[in-house]
Amino acid sequence: MTYTYVCTPSGSASYVEIQVVKPDGTETTYNSSSGNTQAFGFGTSNLTPGNYTLRACFSAGCALVTASVPFTVVASVAVPATPSNLTASLASYGGAAALKWNGSINNITEFRIFSRPQGSTWPTSYDRRGLESLINNTNNIIEVHMGLVGGATGVYEYKVQACNSAGCSEDSNVASVNVSSASPTAIITATTTSKIFEDQLAAIAQAISRLAGEIKKLINR
Repeated sequence: MTYTYVCTPSGSASYVEIQVVKPDGTETTYNSSSGNTQAFGFGTSNLTPGNYTLRACFSAGCALVTASVPFTVVASVAVPATPSNLTASLASYGGAAALKWNGSINNITEFRIFSRPQGSTWPTSYDRRGLESLINNTNNIIEVHMGLVGGATGVYEYKVQACNSAGCSEDSNVASVNVSSASPTAIITATTTSKIFEDQLAAIAQAISRLAGEIKKLINR
């Protein structure tokens, strides 16, 4: 981006200098010229994010500052990269699909997961998953668990988008899981049992906290 600053010296002034004071206090002179009216341009492509001051002076080295304007350079946010290598499998405790993909959570606000029974149309609705709901996000491998669409036997397909304030990525590859009548629905290991119990306790604690908040509101009315 390029900004233009216009100075019109009055009286006997015939020299204009434009400086930018950086966040660390150092100064850069962008332009200087003689004349009564000067328009100077400077770009921000080489400026790091932070608070700056643009100032106009009528003397070399800006010994005499005539006008100054503060401005801020904000880091641009890019649309996230597309999640890759999406895979789907039955979760060990049954009734859900375990989705895994490669990607980073840096600058990510949420993941959008689309699901459908194979052969049907992709819905416009999606399941929103914040970073706090991820089962795993180590070594650039991200995992979430999803309920099976429709809850019946068949092939279920999934795709994922990564999103932030700039928008959402392209769709990931499509991954599928096959649920048959012989598929395990209640194979639960001790580790899985512990995880489910912890999740249930966390859900109960959240429900109690919400209920306490509602009771407090009623009392304070």
